[in-house]
Amino acid sequence: MTAEQEPGQAPTPSAAQQQIVQQAARGLGKAGLVHAYGHVSVRLDADWFLVCASGPLELVGDR
Repeated sequence: MTAEQEPGQAPTPSAAQQQIVQQAARGLGKAGLVHAYGHVSVRLDADWFLVCASGPLELVGDR
């Protein structure tokens, strides 16, 4: 937890973390390695992680 983070509040993912999730999701989706219930995530800290939105992973991006 950072000094500006309230207890129980999720940390804000960095642009780099968001980009990692987006690129990994698109790559796995385009390669056909995941299907309807696949996902990509990155751990933000010991308690929180960022998960891509549900849907076709090859279409994950800035929304």
